[in-house]
Amino acid sequence: MDADTLRAILSAQAASQAAAQEKMLQAVMKEMRGLFSTMASSPTTAHATSAEFVTNSLSARLPEFTHDPENGCTFDVWYSRYEDIITQDGATLDDAARAHLIVSKLDTAAYARFTNHILPRRAAEIPLADTVKTLQELFGHNTSVFARRYAYLKTQCNGESLRDYTGLVNRRHEMAEFNAITAEQMKCLVWICGLVAPEYADIRTHALRKLESNPQTTLRELSTEIQQLLDIRQDAKLLGSPPSPAAPLSEVNAVDVKKGHSKEPPSPCFRCGGPHWAKECDFMEKRTSNLKKKRKRANQVVIAASTTNDIALIKRIYRTVEINGASTRMRLDTGADVTLLNDIFAKLNGGKYFSQLDLAEAYLQMEVDEESRPLLTINTHRGLYRLNRLPFGVKAAPAIFQQQMETLTAGLDGTAAYLDDIIVTGKTIDEHNARLEAVFKKIQDFGFRLRLEKCSLLRTEIRYFGFIIDADGRRPDPAKVDAIQRMPVPKDVSQLRAFLGLVNFYGTFVRELHNLRAPLDALAKKDAAYMWSSECQSCFDRIKKTLKSDLLLAHYDPTLPLIARRG
Repeated sequence: MDADTLRAILSAQAASQAAAQEKMLQAVMKEMRGLFSTMASSPTTAHATSAEFVTNSLSARLPEFTHDPENGCTFDVWYSRYEDIITQDGATLDDAARAHLIVSKLDTAAYARFTNHILPRRAAEIPLADTVKTLQELFGHNTSVFARRYAYLKTQCNGESLRDYTGLVNRRHEMAEFNAITAEQMKCLVWICGLVAPEYADIRTHALRKLESNPQTTLRELSTEIQQLLDIRQDAKLLGSPPSPAAPLSEVNAVDVKKGHSKEPPSPCFRCGGPHWAKECDFMEKRTSNLKKKRKRANQVVIAASTTNDIALIKRIYRTVEINGASTRMRLDTGADVTLLNDIFAKLNGGKYFSQLDLAEAYLQMEVDEESRPLLTINTHRGLYRLNRLPFGVKAAPAIFQQQMETLTAGLDGTAAYLDDIIVTGKTIDEHNARLEAVFKKIQDFGFRLRLEKCSLLRTEIRYFGFIIDADGRRPDPAKVDAIQRMPVPKDVSQLRAFLGLVNFYGTFVRELHNLRAPLDALAKKDAAYMWSSECQSCFDRIKKTLKSDLLLAHYDPTLPLIARRG
């Protein structure tokens, strides 16, 4: 095929394609003219189609609004960011369409809160201006401007990177609205922050209410109003009680001391018959253990204490101390030593087999000596009853009972007791059984009884005070750790302190726990504004993750070398 023939074929194909395109273009133009004619004949439909197109286009460009005040996501921030899109790009829309567009971008929780707030009206019945105003009120900051400014001034870098810290400062600055603060507002802020003493608590509350009701209050006006409040309170005290002479400086903060009477008592002391006031008598503290007969003293009959070996009878020790110049008679603590769990765990070192014993009815197994029984008399509808056994609820009962248990387990290897719980351990089954028999004999000698259904014998591991104890050491009880894992985010300071208390119980298992929980400790301080931030959430999650990991503390073995390590 020569070049002329090929050129002729290509020209024919081009002419055919051009004719087909021309025919298609004419068909499209005809269809468009018909469409324009239809739209011109019904302008309402054309406007509705255009408004729907603009609304759908804007809705695709606007993100969904989620209220998250801790991270600065309020409706004010969202609306100021996208207001130009709604007003300028949606200039062809009427106010009702714009209001509908804004409401459609609320997430499920925000939409439910908004619609519940405006009942019995519907969202479509609320004008645009009222819709924006209502959303600003509902989805603003959860804390006052003062609280946000106070938190901003207390901002610290707690381990995060400098970039994250810079972002935190910028966000809190915007949340605190410091760009709009005046010099007088700044003075009032510093003035209130300085009132940290407990006696200023109500003053701080009154001052905050004043600033919330009138943000333009000056420091002089605030100070004058607070001073008037204090003056009124002082006047009310003067009207309610007669004036009293000023106390000398030596008696300021002194402990209240019962001073002696200058006059002689009208009758002898009913306790001992001595020439003094009954409240000053020390005869009740002078108990003898070997006097068995009754004696008479100044027409007073006194029942002598009987001889006993009860370990609860301990001589009280009194000393007179001076507190701010005032002499005060005080009694020294003579109760049982405080039993530490670490001491109990140390006694279990080297054990592979464990038994856990539980005493039945605990305190009620201890008989009260004769002279203490009148003190335990109770009044009922059937008369007076005097208790012969140590009841629950007596303040000294735990110390008395623990001292008795320490006496019971004294000299027994591999044995520890905390109140009514006794643990026996041994390296071998034979050693364990021998120690267990020795404990049983001591319990029998003391006249105690066990509760069999609560005793665990010859186990390789036991649950004790929130721990799992075995031959390797002790680790947190998974049930207790799961309870911590299920704890929700604290909503206030009391819930936060409860969480920190549970975490601190297992603090010995976590290295440098004080650094890990530092942001939460700062939030739990007395005068700190409670604002749960992303940093607190991260710390909260890290603590839970750490406690969920494999944690174990080996039993302390004094025979092994001890290495001290810094850092």
